[in-house]
Amino acid sequence: MTMSIKTKLATALVALALCVLAIGACGYLALRSVTERVDNVVQNNVVPMEQLRTVSDMYAVNIVDTIWKAQSNQITWTNALKSVQDAVGVIDKSWKAYLPSVADADEKRLSDEATTFMKSGDAAVVKLIAILKERDESALRMFATDELYKAIDPITGKLGELTSLQMTQARDQGMEAQSTARSAGILLLAVAGGALLVGALALAFVIGGIVRPLAGMTDAMKRLANGEQDVTVPSIGRRDEIGDMAGALQIFQENAARVRALEEQERTAAAARLARAQSMEAVVS
Repeated sequence: MTMSIKTKLATALVALALCVLAIGACGYLALRSVTERVDNVVQNNVVPMEQLRTVSDMYAVNIVDTIWKAQSNQITWTNALKSVQDAVGVIDKSWKAYLPSVADADEKRLSDEATTFMKSGDAAVVKLIAILKERDESALRMFATDELYKAIDPITGKLGELTSLQMTQARDQGMEAQSTARSAGILLLAVAGGALLVGALALAFVIGGIVRPLAGMTDAMKRLANGEQDVTVPSIGRRDEIGDMAGALQIFQENAARVRALEEQERTAAAARLARAQSMEAVVS
């Protein structure tokens, strides 16, 4: 199929635009895939780990540490009571926020076990709050010695296991994200290589189909303008704008040849007339 120069240029430009679009699309999809992986790690692992850490800190700091500070008179009974009550509220809020994110079977098992231990811990905390309200030093001392760690340690232990599981999942998700990024990079390089090949073909198409024929046409025009007669007009027979130019140039060449032939005939005839005139003068004289 014969194409015009305009069509050829449009085809080359469209091919290059499609290559750029393909590279951009691959880059966007790769970035979105990696971003989704990172967002998934944040939402499913980092946020839950922060919630678990908050619950664990409430037990370890606001409850356990507060009891020892109250026993050693480092804080008042009122402040100790407030610290424990605040911890209860934060624990309840953070734990309820964490539970909907549980999806893995192992995580579900550990969270159920932690919930069971927390129920027992809640009973111990209720007793602790009652002691703090009564400001009973002896009861607080016995609670710290006999009941505190029995109630709290199983909870913090399970919270630690849950945190370790979250870290493992986050690491696995991170490795998957890295794998996705590597695959996307390879795909992007492949598309870029294909785009480079298409660009090179488009460039060769333009150079071979347009630039070189135009250069040959320009050279032929210059030679004809300088008076050369044995000039072969290139691109004769092409069915595009360059072919039309070649046809017009060939007509110009043929017309120039006719003009030169007529001029030569005129010069020959003038020379013949001059010769006859000279002969007649010689006879007369």
